Amino acid sequence: MGLSFPNPLGIAAGFDKQGALGREAGALGFGSIEVGTLGPQEASVCLAGARSPDSAGTILGVSIGMDPQSVPRQACHDYLEGLRSVWNQADYVAINLCSRQAAALLHPSHDELLEELLVALKQEQRALTVLSGRYVPLAVKVKLSLEGLALPPVVTRLAALRFDALTAAIDPGPPATPQRYVEWQAPQRQRQACQWIDRLAVELAGRLPIIAVGGIRSAWHVSERLRAGATLVQLHNALVYEGPRVALGKI
Repeated sequence: MGLSFPNPLGIAAGFDKQGALGREAGALGFGSIEVGTLGPQEASVCLAGARSPDSAGTILGVSIGMDPQSVPRQACHDYLEGLRSVWNQADYVAINLCSRQAAALLHPSHDELLEELLVALKQEQRALTVLSGRYVPLAVKVKLSLEGLALPPVVTRLAALRFDALTAAIDPGPPATPQRYVEWQAPQRQRQACQWIDRLAVELAGRLPIIAVGGIRSAWHVSERLRAGATLVQLHNALVYEGPRVALGKI
């Protein structure tokens, strides 16, 4: 991605939606934090965390998404508006394709709309780089079912278009409850998650770094995801249920 991360452990989008913690996550032991996800209207609001002093080189990602009321044909408008709004504040921008609205773009019936979006994002990235004099990497976040078998076609398309990273959000499905958090820790589920990362790593063959998120709670989980082929990992529920010292303790 062209960035230097202090360590591979980060905070996933959704925990610090408005950037209140921001780069100060570095003081807790995290090498990066992804704030948001922000819709096109929210993205135009200045992020407090993005303006706070740098903490030990902590990398700040900003996740952008579609307006909850938008339909697939409005995706280009929403993502491009969000990208322009956060460009000067982010070390990297995450294109979140995991929401209900965005996930519809991954259906075969919307292949043309998805291609239009991906091409437009890369074009806008190039234009903003020239305008601002700085390059901001684009990561794309895709949800993968824990029980899934088929590799989403978008994965290889991202590599062909030279996006900067793939965030693999491995999800066992709703609902998000404390019980599901406990069930995630079963060795079989952890093996399934690592198998997904391994498949992605083989398919991408080093063309894109992989950011793994989903079910990570311990240092062992982190090391297994990295061994399977991830470059970075992100926590979410471990912070919710274990508290903010999880990075300094178990990880």
